[in-house]
Amino acid sequence: MNSIKQIILSIAIFFVGFSSVSVARNAGDGWLSLIQETNELYTANKYEESIKVAKEALNIAIENATSTDDDIVMSLNNLAFLYDKSAFYSKAEGLYVKALKILNKKNSSGTLLMAKVLNNLASYYTNIGQYNKAKRTYQKSLKIRENILGNDNIDVAIVINNIAQVLGAEKNYDKATLLYKKALNIFKKRYGIQNSNMLPIMTNLAFSYIAEGNYIEAEPLCKDALKILEKEVKEDNLNTALTLDCLGEIQKSLKKYKQAEIFYKKALNIRRNILNKMNPDIAQSLNNLSIVYAIEGKNKEALIALKEALIILENISGYNHPAKKLILKNINNIENTLHKKTNEKKWEILSKTREKFQNVKPSVKC
Repeated sequence: MNSIKQIILSIAIFFVGFSSVSVARNAGDGWLSLIQETNELYTANKYEESIKVAKEALNIAIENATSTDDDIVMSLNNLAFLYDKSAFYSKAEGLYVKALKILNKKNSSGTLLMAKVLNNLASYYTNIGQYNKAKRTYQKSLKIRENILGNDNIDVAIVINNIAQVLGAEKNYDKATLLYKKALNIFKKRYGIQNSNMLPIMTNLAFSYIAEGNYIEAEPLCKDALKILEKEVKEDNLNTALTLDCLGEIQKSLKKYKQAEIFYKKALNIRRNILNKMNPDIAQSLNNLSIVYAIEGKNKEALIALKEALIILENISGYNHPAKKLILKNINNIENTLHKKTNEKKWEILSKTREKFQNVKPSVKC
């Protein structure tokens, strides 16, 4: 079996989002309509169209004399969020920074709007692999939300989930598991035992258990998540993809590699249909699939998947994503295996050829 490693939890779902139109001030009905349209397009996974509308909303907020600073901040946050989700990372950071500068200038550092922008900025840092910055920024967002909303609020649980996601990416699985359980308990108090709103945290917790090797705890969570999806969610989404990954991990642990391959392929196809082709979540999905290919002896297929994943991570210009090193190591392992097999085949052919020549008796001329 090839020595090939997996990136655990790097695609665990974290919560980010738009600024609510309900807190808008004076930018006008046209601006409100654009914000709503942007949100609807994003929900429908139409990222390119939503970015165009979000740009319009930002221009109106800037140009309208009646706009407040909060209107501009919300518009900046929303556009940055969409760039981040579409893997246009270099465009996202500057917008978040502008939004924070405006809020700091008007002494709004302790508001829920500030907490939202900080949360989204932290998710951006997570995406590009800057985990220390992500943790610090999430902690700032968490502190604001706890001060205003209390410790058992859903928005507080969201940030706790997001911090756990970073800890998981850093392989601090025990700490990540504790935070996921804390966040899930808050969600259960609000929504009950089974509700689609809890899907991301349920699956994230399952992945954390898997990373710890605790498949007994992980499997029922994955199955419960799948039941909720089948009951409440009509169309495939990123929650579906993550749940399929979870089930793929379980099947892989049981050495049912064909079934694991099926789950991973379904997850990859969902992400391809929803996300920008250069999104790091697709790289993660490709890496997952390459592991099963390698175990099954499909080394050429594994190499193709890994090289596509590497292209995606290298596309995150200006950032050395932590997953890149792992992908390169996996590529090297596969190439060494293929090279070894090629050499073994050559020696096998040479050996057979030598045997043939040795069995041929020289003719004697008189």
